[in-house]
Amino acid sequence: MWHAFEDDIAYYADRADGLLASASDGTESAVARFGRTPLTQKGAREVVVRDHGFASWEALHRHVRALSAEGRLSAYILVGLPPLVIVLMLVIRRPYMLPLFTTAVGLFLLILAGVLVTLGGLWMWRLIKVEV
Repeated sequence: MWHAFEDDIAYYADRADGLLASASDGTESAVARFGRTPLTQKGAREVVVRDHGFASWEALHRHVRALSAEGRLSAYILVGLPPLVIVLMLVIRRPYMLPLFTTAVGLFLLILAGVLVTLGGLWMWRLIKVEV
């Protein structure tokens, strides 16, 4: 059976928990999916792993980490680019950048930019964070 893969391992843990709850309630299709696998959390994870074509939970976790690698790289670039541009502009055209550091409006804009980049970085980190 083919499945689209999610890039959050918590999705698969939730699927395993839901499957275990259904099997514990006696739902025939859920009990049938377990087969000889024990009705435990570990057993439910084994069923989810097997349904998605992996040998172990760790293999599934590695696959999910690989799927989220592009998002992590994008986050690193988007957070690192503004400071890099500021440094490059200070080196290349210092007089052009000095008003940012010497006027009240410039300092306000630098602080605002720092806060927004930090909030954006935290938001992206939360979106791409992979937990087991």
